[in-house]
Amino acid sequence: MILRLLAGVALLCGTLAGCSRPADAVPVRATPSAPAAPASAVFRATVTNPDLRRLFVHPAARVLLALGTDGTVWRSEDGGLQWSDTSPPTNATLAAVARVSASSRLVAVGSGGVVLVSDDGGRQWHRRESGVANDLLAVAGDTKGRRVVAAGLGGALLVSDDAGDHWSVADTGTAAGFGAAAHDEVSGSLVALGQQRRIAVAIGDAWTLAGGDRPYAFTAVAADPARGRLFAATSHGWVHRSDDGGRRWTRVDTGTRAYLAHVHVSDDGRALTAVGDGGAIAVSADAGRSWRTSFTADRNYLSAVAVHAPSGARVAVGDHGAVWRSTDHGRRWARVADVAAVDLESIAFDPASGRLVAGGKGGVVVVSDDGGQRWRTVREGLPRYVHDLVHDPASRRLIAFGTDRTVGTSNDGGLTWSPRVLAELAEPAYLFSASFEPTTGAWVAAGGQATVLATRDGGATWAASSDGAGPDHVASAVHPRNGSVFLVGQAGRIVRVGPGTQERVVLPPPVSSNLHGVISDPTSGVLVAFGEAGTIVRSGDGGISWSPVASPDREDFHGGAFDPASGVALLVGAHGSVVRSDDGGRRWQLVDAGTPHELRRVSVVRGALFITGVGGTVLRSRDTGRTWQAMAAPTDAQLRGIVTEPGGGALWVAGRDGVVLRSTDEGATWAPIDSHTRTRFKGLAVDPVRGAVIGYGDRVVVFTRAPSP
Repeated sequence: MILRLLAGVALLCGTLAGCSRPADAVPVRATPSAPAAPASAVFRATVTNPDLRRLFVHPAARVLLALGTDGTVWRSEDGGLQWSDTSPPTNATLAAVARVSASSRLVAVGSGGVVLVSDDGGRQWHRRESGVANDLLAVAGDTKGRRVVAAGLGGALLVSDDAGDHWSVADTGTAAGFGAAAHDEVSGSLVALGQQRRIAVAIGDAWTLAGGDRPYAFTAVAADPARGRLFAATSHGWVHRSDDGGRRWTRVDTGTRAYLAHVHVSDDGRALTAVGDGGAIAVSADAGRSWRTSFTADRNYLSAVAVHAPSGARVAVGDHGAVWRSTDHGRRWARVADVAAVDLESIAFDPASGRLVAGGKGGVVVVSDDGGQRWRTVREGLPRYVHDLVHDPASRRLIAFGTDRTVGTSNDGGLTWSPRVLAELAEPAYLFSASFEPTTGAWVAAGGQATVLATRDGGATWAASSDGAGPDHVASAVHPRNGSVFLVGQAGRIVRVGPGTQERVVLPPPVSSNLHGVISDPTSGVLVAFGEAGTIVRSGDGGISWSPVASPDREDFHGGAFDPASGVALLVGAHGSVVRSDDGGRRWQLVDAGTPHELRRVSVVRGALFITGVGGTVLRSRDTGRTWQAMAAPTDAQLRGIVTEPGGGALWVAGRDGVVLRSTDEGATWAPIDSHTRTRFKGLAVDPVRGAVIGYGDRVVVFTRAPSP
């Protein structure tokens, strides 16, 4: 996937390179760059569903390593059946790893110039300074010495003569990216290849640069160590062959111009297989001198190929869980059914166990014990964006609601998941929000394509319906007295579900504008829905009828809440808009919150009200929302809702860019928590049984207290 992006950039770019405010409001301006409060506890962040980009077999240590996004290095000692998270000191995407044989050291590289080293077979990793901030995509080590080359975007070419402890930057004179690297054991050369057919070859201390004269990129390279040959795949279907350590190359036509993502060479150096875009599979039986290309029937992108040594079967993996297998030296290929529901990005043969292992998006790992004929899933995460995550009190499970009809359950506090795509729903049917219906103990979720989704048994079974032509349901709330759940969405849509049954009733829309959310007063039972251009609608009769309410602002509203102690309602939205009602939502007043930032959420915590939003905004009110103070938050990222830590009482908030903050002084100051990711969080959930905080969005990250030293 990384090299696919590299080639794409190469081909496209050629280089990588007016209303009044209440007089009694006293606003205090936000200070997003305020220093962080000292952390009072240490937490471990476990990313449960990274995308696995590379599998690496370490034959000397008899282990498998899986590298991927979010600083992931998983380690297996039993042929891929069980994996441990080694928690390297980075959240970068790790793209490649190599062994430096003389020292038995492993060197891994990734985005942002990250370099990691391990001297114990990948159990522990240590950061080394690379001297660059470029994304590094490839690394190769001298199998007889201590020399290592790392290469990446923007012409980055790094050399280490001490197995990766110290690095020097080679002057390539180009901004063209390098995406592949190899070591030739016969000549001792180190080779980096990349965009514009750029080639860098090091023999001894001297580097020779060549190429740069073709509008295509090298995408992958494989070495035949016994015979000193190198084979390089390209973005335009050619395979280049070198017999002298990379100094001279011969371009060979494979019969396709498809992007080739990976090339594999057999132990005897004669049989080669290259795979790529459109299901392209190119095979050679004469050491790369001639090729024959075919295409899979499904035309799915193929990411990688491996050979099962005992049987000689060739197995290729790719998008949508595609697995193709050949037992006749690549002449014919057959699809292996129902391997995985997500893209598979890497495959390896583990000689110690005799097992094929493949990994892909969402942390999925599948294995085969019979040369690729049958597969089983040994590890699975949530492969898609999660919009809501809840704890079911009866089953003690966590339930996740995501994009494209995806739900998931976890029995261990979010560390492992069982995802499921509800095929009975209309595609894509994003699932946005869930509410607990106390009469039957059901969770009812709102989704796109007029989706209504419910489970009474903690996510084991589902009652689901949707309409491909229907409006999106984007938010939900439960009526505190009668137990009905109300879903709101596009074009003023309001749906009542229950109580006591999953039967839905579509109510007459009180407005034609889009509704973004709905809140309920736990004391009075008043319901308020809100949305675009200042829209507010209200129900005082348990949701039977709804009426528009005059709004003092025309900004879009994004969030809201009732304060259960005072009955005050607050709505927040674009350009710092805050409106307040102290009469059950009948009349609303504009409040000056003292910020121009877009506001996203309202949270009620131990008698205080909080507003969070764009620009690292955290506002607090101790007078039921009449006045607001800006709290010091050490971030400029957009923040979502606040939750309370199980047992400890500290406050947590999460947002964009992997930001997670914790406060031990009721929100006055906030300290960052390392989330081990840079991706977006939609929100936080708590598992009161296991005492964990779980961040969800692009990734699901479980935060637990680190054991005392």
